[in-house]
Order: sequence, then structure tokens, then C-alpha cells
Amino acid sequence: MVSRRVTADITKSTAELQAEIEIRAATEGYDAGDRPLRATAFGRIADHFWRTLDITIDTILVAAIAIEFIAVMANVFTRTFMGFSLLWVDEVSELSLGAMAFLGGAIAYPRGQHVAVQALVQRLPPQWQPYQAAFIDWLIFALSAYVAWWSLPILQSSWPDRTTVLQISGTFISLPVTIGAVLLMLYTARRQFHRSWRPVGVIGGTVLIIGIGLNQTEIFWRPLVAGDVLWIVLGLFAVLIAIGLPVGFVLLFGAIGYLYGSNSTSLIAVPASMQQGVASFVLLSIPFFVLAGLIMDKGGVSIRLVDLVISVVGRFRGGLLQAVIISMYLFSGISGSKGADIAAVGSVMSGTLRRNGYDEGETVAVLTASAAMGESIPPSIAMILVGSITTVSVGALFVAGVLPAAAIALCLGVMVYIRSLRGGMKALPPAGIRQISLAALRAMLPLLMPVILFGGIISGVATPTEVSTFAIAYGLVLAMVVYRELSPRALLKTATYTATMVGMIFFIISTANAFTFALTIENLPARIAAAMTSAPGGPLIFLALTLVVVVIMGALLEGLAALLIFAPILMPVAVQVGLNPLHYGIVMIIAMGFGAFAPPLGVGLYIACAVCDTPMEKAIRPMIPYYAVLFVGLLLVTFVPEITLLVPTLFHISGSG
Repeated sequence: MVSRRVTADITKSTAELQAEIEIRAATEGYDAGDRPLRATAFGRIADHFWRTLDITIDTILVAAIAIEFIAVMANVFTRTFMGFSLLWVDEVSELSLGAMAFLGGAIAYPRGQHVAVQALVQRLPPQWQPYQAAFIDWLIFALSAYVAWWSLPILQSSWPDRTTVLQISGTFISLPVTIGAVLLMLYTARRQFHRSWRPVGVIGGTVLIIGIGLNQTEIFWRPLVAGDVLWIVLGLFAVLIAIGLPVGFVLLFGAIGYLYGSNSTSLIAVPASMQQGVASFVLLSIPFFVLAGLIMDKGGVSIRLVDLVISVVGRFRGGLLQAVIISMYLFSGISGSKGADIAAVGSVMSGTLRRNGYDEGETVAVLTASAAMGESIPPSIAMILVGSITTVSVGALFVAGVLPAAAIALCLGVMVYIRSLRGGMKALPPAGIRQISLAALRAMLPLLMPVILFGGIISGVATPTEVSTFAIAYGLVLAMVVYRELSPRALLKTATYTATMVGMIFFIISTANAFTFALTIENLPARIAAAMTSAPGGPLIFLALTLVVVVIMGALLEGLAALLIFAPILMPVAVQVGLNPLHYGIVMIIAMGFGAFAPPLGVGLYIACAVCDTPMEKAIRPMIPYYAVLFVGLLLVTFVPEITLLVPTLFHISGSG
């Protein structure tokens, strides 16, 4: 069984892991070639500085989550029992979201938690990889310098402004963008310092010459590219994705590159739109749901759920793989992060499957396909994002996603059964009534979590953000009081990991908003909408085109970024052509999941392979039938809207936000 420590490292790319190893080696007295470094006074001071900086940022991030948790809980209490709301909660949330997005996004980079496509990078010759890594860091340094510089006028102009309730200067609201950019410059400089000087010098000099050259000759090249800036930027966009630049920074490059190349507006719009992108109160439910899921996992909840499922279905041929599908469905109803779901279920199940002779590649295939299915199970980060950037209600999306996920899970279960008929999938000895009853009793309290969350949303008692705070409270009671498997120190580590992981997600949200702003200036959304609506075939063709666009971009951009770019563009068009926005939102979410977990680019595949300790090459062939069935399930949900709309209709829930 893979150690649970893998949950903290599942998103690290090969290049990022190597860079982190080099940094740790250097700060502990060795360089990249394992040659001892002299323990100078400067070295000790530098080491102390970096450790202090990391601890300070971690403290701020954990405090931001804790303060916001307390604020939201207090607001629920005063509204329910005292008849008034705490008006300052929104302003505190804006400060907390900014800190998590930009400070968390910055420290997530040296820790390897930013997602990048590594399919091509891992196949580069070893002698090229240091140059690729140096280029990535120099580019991030340059992009961060642009953001830091252009955020300064915002800080200056917002100083006289005061928030409505707390009367805080607007500068403090904008300050995290600047601090985060400066931190990224520091972290990338540190990584470069501990690398071989040849690639750092060659690539750094090349980047500097290109930058100066573009700046000094813009009077000549601007007229030549005036009508093609967007397509040039999109071409570079694709190249940067392929060579391993993390998705958030690819989006940032797209925004800066277009605004600089087109000279259409000031680059001050980039930090301004980044800040605006994470200013939505509903986004607070993301760190809360992720933290709740990790608390439940570390507190022994996933093991209890999996034990119950195995005791019920393990007796059937292929039953352990059926248990993976069912467990992913259940645990997705607790955690908002599919990476956390894979780690929780995969780390528990992979050893059992291996001991019972199941093919390792088949295990990864089923785990990955189940994670793609789970994107539409509440609470889902994708649902929260779609609700925050469109007019569709997050609560309605939560309710609407349950049945489509069940339909796709059923399709996957049928495929497991068909493949089990060929042999090689052992059945476990049947569990007795007593064993099943004991497993059910142990899993009863964890199973109440999704029931309570679902009930709270349907009844309208609480918003998704408020429900997410209850999820944390309930998880803490189970993990620390009932099961006593989560210590205060482990809770602190879990909260720290949550803060940096959420920082990466929020950073992508912020840069995606900046990139979308650039696309809007180009009027690209209207052009895409016009092209899709003019295609013959009406709503059905529009849905088919949506699947193609979102699946492909979901694979290239790690899923969430694809939704952030295309959901606000395509949702109004979907309504215009006569589609139900709630159904269309679920279709986009599942299509995004299909792309994000599909080989060979899908990041989710790498997570599953890491958790199961299985080479990707072993998983590709077994994945083909499961992804074929997953695609059939996607088509079923897409072209049979009743599957999505049945439950919201029964509970009289509207899709409007």
C-alpha cells in the first residue's frame, strides 16, 4: 500500500521534484552534484531567512482559513438565532481570499503544487532538462516582475478608498497581489541560485536579450503583428503548455502577452483583474470543502467507507474494482478535491487489489475514470467555480450532479463486470451478516456527512459556503473526538497543505480571469459564440461542439482553467439557443473532468499513477475500454437532459443563482 504521504506530493512534476531536491540539498549543505558546500555565515543566515519566511506565510494562510471559518460560523449563528447578519464578513473574506490566492499561490510553486503538463518534458534528453527548468523559472520571474510593477499604481490609487464597514484602506485589499508577485520572484531566484550556472546563465541572458529587443524595437514590429497578436499569443500559449510551464502562469503569460503585444490597454489591468477574479464570497467554500475532505481522510473516514463497500460487493467477481467505483462516489460526496479523492481511495485500495492479483494498470484505469465521474458529485470545486462565474446557482448544481454521476458510475460498473468475465479478477470470500453490520456501523457517521450537506442545501437552511463550514466542524468531531486518529499537530499540517493547494487553485482562478479579460478585449467570446450559434443543427450541434472544446481544453489546461475561460463565454450562448443552463453546466463539468483525467495529458492520470505506484505505460491500454464507456456516459448525460434535471425538478429547485 502506498504511504499516505503521497497525498502531499501527488501533484509534483518530475522537474519540480528535482528542483525541490536541489534546493533542499543546497540549504542543508550540498549542491546539485552532492558536493559539500562550505557552511558559511551567509549560508546559515540565508537558510534561517527562508525557513522564517515559509513559516510566516504558512501562519498567515492557516490564520486566514481559521479566521474566515470562525467568521462564517458566527454569521450563521447570529442570523439564525439573533436575526441579523454580520456585515463585515464579506470584507474579511475578501482579505482572506486575496491572501490565499497570492501568498498561497506563491509558496505553492517551490513546493511543487502548481499543476503542469509533463508528458513532453519527461521525454526530453537529460542534458536538455536543466535548460527547460531554468527557462521556466526565468519566465515566471519575468511575469511576476510585470505583475509586481503594474500593481504599484493600484496600491497608490486605492489608499484613500475605505471599505464600507471596517473602513480599511483599499491598499490592504490589493496588497496580496504585490506581495505574492515579489515572493514568486524570490522563490524563482532561489531555485536558479542552486542550479548549474551554465543553463541559468545561457537561458537568463537569452530571455533578457529578447525582452530588451522587443522593448526597443516595438515601433517596428507592432505594425507588422497588429492583426495577429492574439493568434501569436495563443501559439506561444500552446508551446508553453507543452514545455511544462504551470497552467496558472501560462494563463498569466496569455494575459500579459496579449495586452503588451496589442497595446490595447495598460498592463495595470492584469493585477486588477487578478484581484477581481478571487473576490467572490462563494469561493470560500473551496478551501472549506477541501479541508473537510482531508480531515475526514486523515481521521480514518476513507478506510471505514471502503471497508463497508468491500464487505458488500467484494464477494462478486471484479468486486474490488466495483468497490473502487462506489468508494469514489461516496468519498466524492465528502471532499471537494478529486486529487484528494484519488489519494484517499487509491491509497486504501491499491494494496488490496495488488494482493488479490488485480492488474495494476486496470486499477489505475478504474480509479481515474471514477475520478472523472466524480466531478459532478457535490461538493465539487468545478461546481463552485461554475456557480461563481455564471448565473447558475451552486446549490442547484450540487443537486443536479448526483444522478448524472450515478448514471456514469453504473456504466463503469457494467464494464468492470464484462471484463471480469474474462478472468483474472478474484472474488473475496463472502462477508457474513455480522461483518457487514459491523462495517455499516463503523461507516454510519461518515455516511451522514453527504446526507446532511445535501439536506442543508435542498432545504435552503444554509448556503454552500455555510454548509462547507459545517463539514469542517463535523469532520473535526469525527476525526479528533470520535475516532481520535487526527492529532492537533496533524491537523495543523493538513491545514497548511490545504492552504497551499487552495492557493494554487485560486491563483489559476485569478490568472484565468486576467486571460479572459484579454480575450474580451479581442472580442473573442462574441466571435466564438457567433461561430457556434451559426453552425447548422441547433442546440444538439452546439452541445457536440461544447464537448469537443471543453474536453480538449480540459486536458491541456488541467480542467479548472478550461471552465474558467469557457463557462462565462458559452453559458449565455447556451441559454440563447434554448438549453437549460443547469443541464449545460453539468455537461461542461463532466466534459472538463473527462479531459482532465484522460491520457496522455490529463493531470489526473499522473495523480492516480503516483498514488498506485504504477508506471503510466501500464495503465494506457486498460484505460481504453473504460474511457470509451466514460465517453458513452458523457454522451448519455449530454443528450438526455432529464437525467440532470430530474432531481432538481422533484425538489422544485431552480438553476438561477
